[in-house]
Amino acid sequence: MIFPLLNRNIIIRLLPMMDRLKVSTTARGRRVSTVTDEGFLEVYLSGRSLNTAATRRQSWAERREDFLGRHIRQGHPLFDEDGHPTRYHLALVAWSYSPDVRGLKAYIKRARLKNRLISRYLGDD
Repeated sequence: MIFPLLNRNIIIRLLPMMDRLKVSTTARGRRVSTVTDEGFLEVYLSGRSLNTAATRRQSWAERREDFLGRHIRQGHPLFDEDGHPTRYHLALVAWSYSPDVRGLKAYIKRARLKNRLISRYLGDD
């Protein structure tokens, strides 16, 4: 299955929440063993091709599809009772996907999340 890529600006606005909740450290490049020691989001947000090698056997595009294919079937809730994205939903966002883009945009607007300096939320600092 091909999962459409999320707009980079949506992801960037949710990075502080991902960091606070310690979501998807591998996708964010905090704990990775890849060819370049970068995480998926570092590659995606830089605008580089996802067809570059993530591991010796997989490109970032393949690794993303594998992750999403495994996790999307779990069917966990996307938003909690207060309307915040769940850790599960944020994990999908960290791999640039959401089954409810409209809901995420509404949350970002409602929470007044701003575009922030992203380097502090990616890689090893």
